[in-house]
Amino acid sequence: MKKRTESDFLKQEIQSRRTLQNAKNPRKFNIYKLQNSRRKVLARAVISAPASISLFAPHYDSFAQFLKNLERETNKGKVLIDLQSVKTVKVSALLALYANIEQIQRKHKSKNIIKTTGGCSKEVSIFFRTFGIWNLTGESRIRPLRAFADSLEICTMPHETVAPDDHRRQLRKILTYAQASVEKVGMHEGALLAYNAITESISNVWQHAYDDSFFEQPVPFELRNWWIIVQHVGDQFFIAMYDMGASIPTTISTKPWAPALIETISKLLDLTGMKVLSSGDAKSIKAAVDYGRSRFKKDNRGKGLTEAKDFVQKNPKGSMLIFSGLGHYEYKTEGDKEILETLGTLFKGTLIQWNLMLEKKE
Repeated sequence: MKKRTESDFLKQEIQSRRTLQNAKNPRKFNIYKLQNSRRKVLARAVISAPASISLFAPHYDSFAQFLKNLERETNKGKVLIDLQSVKTVKVSALLALYANIEQIQRKHKSKNIIKTTGGCSKEVSIFFRTFGIWNLTGESRIRPLRAFADSLEICTMPHETVAPDDHRRQLRKILTYAQASVEKVGMHEGALLAYNAITESISNVWQHAYDDSFFEQPVPFELRNWWIIVQHVGDQFFIAMYDMGASIPTTISTKPWAPALIETISKLLDLTGMKVLSSGDAKSIKAAVDYGRSRFKKDNRGKGLTEAKDFVQKNPKGSMLIFSGLGHYEYKTEGDKEILETLGTLFKGTLIQWNLMLEKKE
């Protein structure tokens, strides 16, 4: 047995003092340091998805930051999305996630740049299976779960000049699903309204979202896409459309009628006592929605969002949500209620969602 030296006793005494000091004054766990550390698995940077994949408060900021982290890390190399903490998923946020993943794949010309982990709840996994996330990342074979019945995967609408046949095929698929869903409960008029709302909104995107005048460098045609998700569950019907082009507040700022209409909206909001934390983007979205029936309208163009709202108003329990720039706008048929909010983090592009209750006509 080796004889202990004086230095060995000194080291033991120092270690004992440190142990006693740490016991009396334990260090606090720093979650931010853990979140900011860059983990890697098999040469992939690991990004943890938030517990709730949602665009709604109080989850919006964490989800928006997650999308920012995803874009930043994929500019450096391959990424692994850790889904183990995900507990809930909202349809609109899943659409935004799908679009961001696909746009990153197209930008880097790699289907392999993003992978995901398993381990999330069965309900969340079924959402990812149903709407095509795992088909997009090439992991559907290793995640053999059944999708929701009577559901449709997220559809990508490419620019007509890139893939005209695929463009028409995807649009036809969406409209057929929408028509079949509403006709199941006898709402034949609803099928026509769904068709009008989708086509008008798509037309609005083509006119504005990817216009070269809003970008320092023109967006490549292969990146001029938009994405649509539709879901019919029981008597609930959802449609959401997303583009990653210029936001509504950006495009409306070029219109000569916009300042006067926004000022009128501001005065009306003040009279009704509605509190809006910002005078900017949320009011610009409302102005775009109201323009089609306002006194400022002088032509037959720009009625896409107005017809989208009309689509909802004909439903007894309908609602319409819009996220764009730093603005969030919501309209609900019940009580003819409007909500305007300012987002804490910039939303890239524009997302519009319609929620409807399908009711049989007597």
